[in-house]
Amino acid sequence: MNSLSIPEILLIMAHHPDKAAFRIPGIHLKYGLIGAFLLELSLKESIVYENNKLILKNKVKPSDPILEELCEKLESQGKARNIRFWIRKLALNSTRYRWELLGELEKRRVIRIERMKFLGIIPYKKSLLLNKKLQYDLIREARSNVMQQGELNNRQLVILGLVEACKMLRIISSDRAERKIISKRLKTIMKESPIASGVDRTIKQVHAAIAGAVAASGAAAAAAR
Repeated sequence: MNSLSIPEILLIMAHHPDKAAFRIPGIHLKYGLIGAFLLELSLKESIVYENNKLILKNKVKPSDPILEELCEKLESQGKARNIRFWIRKLALNSTRYRWELLGELEKRRVIRIERMKFLGIIPYKKSLLLNKKLQYDLIREARSNVMQQGELNNRQLVILGLVEACKMLRIISSDRAERKIISKRLKTIMKESPIASGVDRTIKQVHAAIAGAVAASGAAAAAAR
């Protein structure tokens, strides 16, 4: 499972096991996926958070086209911007990135993409989960990491941070009482767990930016009703 990227883990965990849909709201998936890409870059030490700005430190290898594209966008901006700016800007392409990633997961037989046409004219796609055991293992691992008392590594902390930011507690546990315990544990973990120097602030700011973007979008949608 360590061969999976953070964005891939998010998509697999969030995908419905039986339906061509995801188990979290679209707005959470939209911003959460972009945050997952930035967190992946952070773990690779390609980006750092300095003076309240997101800074490109090292470009990633061309073997990952999406991460390479994100690095090029960060470089071409001309000046450093804060993480919230990038979460919102990059989210404009979130759907395209999602389908590109799902296409890669299809090659590995994790999901299947069905390509159809509405009324025989308008093309559309839907994804179906094939490797349900992989999803189960990822969810079980995340739940175990929340409940255990041992120290977690950066990758584990990043995944748990996404679980919290994208409101995925119902995926981690179907029991209401247990979800309350998990929620409390998550907040404690994200507040107190040590993260390697240089990655710490970036991870925390990306998590905050995801939560902020989701909250702002939800408020805007409510006001438009």
